[in-house]
Amino acid sequence: MPLTGQVKNQITAQIDAVFDAIDAGTAFENPDWIHQAFRFTANGRVYDVTVLPEGSYANAVVVVRIQRNPL
Repeated sequence: MPLTGQVKNQITAQIDAVFDAIDAGTAFENPDWIHQAFRFTANGRVYDVTVLPEGSYANAVVVVRIQRNPL
């Protein structure tokens, strides 16, 4: 399933926002950027994309969650 350039750019923008928040020290205290989650359709199916930090600043992990909605 090839993704459109727009979807790829949105996913990359979310990842960039998480890294910027980790670098700025606001990833865990001010999660406003989490609301950048979005939904897209590919091959007639709907997917939700969310990017989150997990762990702590000393050991931050960036999680990209792409969830297919049930039919």
